[in-house]
Amino acid sequence: MSLRSRVAGLLGRDGSRRSASLGLTVRGWGTAMVAAVCLITVYFTALDGMLFVGVFLAAALGCALLSAHHRRPRLALHRSFSTTRITARHPVTIALQLANRSERPVAAGHWSDFWSWRTSSVWGPGTLTGSSEPGEFGPLRPRSARSLSVARLAHVWEPPRRGEFVLGPLVVRVTDPFGLAWALVTVGDAHGVTAVPEVVPLPDTGLAFADADGSARRISHRAVGGEHDLTTRDYRAGDPLRRVHWRASAHHGELMVRQEEQRSNAEATIVIDTRAAGYPDANRLRAAEDAESELFEWAVSFAASLAVFLNDAGLLVRFVETGPAQLDADDGRPLIDGLARIELTHGGVEQEVSLALPGRSSEGSGGTVVTVLADPDEQTMAAMLAARNAFSLAVAFVLRGDADVRRDDVLGRLQDAGWLCVDVADGVTVDEAWRTAGDRAGRRRA
Repeated sequence: MSLRSRVAGLLGRDGSRRSASLGLTVRGWGTAMVAAVCLITVYFTALDGMLFVGVFLAAALGCALLSAHHRRPRLALHRSFSTTRITARHPVTIALQLANRSERPVAAGHWSDFWSWRTSSVWGPGTLTGSSEPGEFGPLRPRSARSLSVARLAHVWEPPRRGEFVLGPLVVRVTDPFGLAWALVTVGDAHGVTAVPEVVPLPDTGLAFADADGSARRISHRAVGGEHDLTTRDYRAGDPLRRVHWRASAHHGELMVRQEEQRSNAEATIVIDTRAAGYPDANRLRAAEDAESELFEWAVSFAASLAVFLNDAGLLVRFVETGPAQLDADDGRPLIDGLARIELTHGGVEQEVSLALPGRSSEGSGGTVVTVLADPDEQTMAAMLAARNAFSLAVAFVLRGDADVRRDDVLGRLQDAGWLCVDVADGVTVDEAWRTAGDRAGRRRA
């Protein structure tokens, strides 16, 4: 039995932690079979020597199990990550420091790091578990008054999904001196981490976004610049020299000035369809490692990429969900973490969909709205058509799934209402779709 199988047995199918476990190695099982054959042979042949061998081997196995149990180490674990932001389907290196806390030495052993992921989707709860490839660590000296003996380990983990994961505990396997029996112990506590959706850097397409007063403003020097671009703009005649940002000017090769008030003058609304009925590929019979809807996962990654792009450009970004609200800007956590946990909601509950900004009644006062959807229901379509005049710029990204019967109807109705529509075919990346929107906006202005 492999260490990975023993890990699953120790921790359980649902990731729950169990007590330490004992067992026989392959050598131990072989010894047990020889002992059994000897004892059976004694019954039929009455050979005293076989009785002695059988009893001796059985006693050796018992002593091996006691030795493995006694050799269980007392260890401390520290876990760290190679990055502060863990992204779904992107590898991250996890560094482990394993320290001996006992006053006796720890023999060399094997280890494996365990992880689990759970969801409470509309199709029912799901659990996904796994572990790292088994590794080895060397002997550890006894703990002294001055220092601990530490083994430094590492493994690469790639979150298969976005969402909240539980890493740990670490499982360590030790054996008796003769390799007949093993003991498994868990080390350290579980470590909760959030795998955010993939954020794709978006190109500067020159797409004009609307300020709160309805005037158009083009995003420039935002998608490819650094931290200085967040609050700077091109120098204009009449700008005081005290507002020149010299480091940003050196970065761009032209005079740049500070623009502290920019973030309050422009805003954008991102609408994401979270109703399960709006995605033809939503599958309730999926495996745990598969997404509920690949179209929805694309929409979440696009929304996260666009939110980061617009925020870096100085726009105030807000989200609107067509289903029950899951993103809370007031909970103290970044919205990107909220997008890591967002899930499809059941479409059976009627809920009003509203894109309008509170307190805004004049035409075009809502700034810019960008929506991403696949197969919206009539309630969502009605809200989008009714809210078009409330925004100066409205862009819709319509995803193409397996069922494309209504796609042409959706595109036609939105275009007739004045939406700039982008038909996103299967295989189109997030940055390609964004670039297409910029190209179509340019042709419309021409």
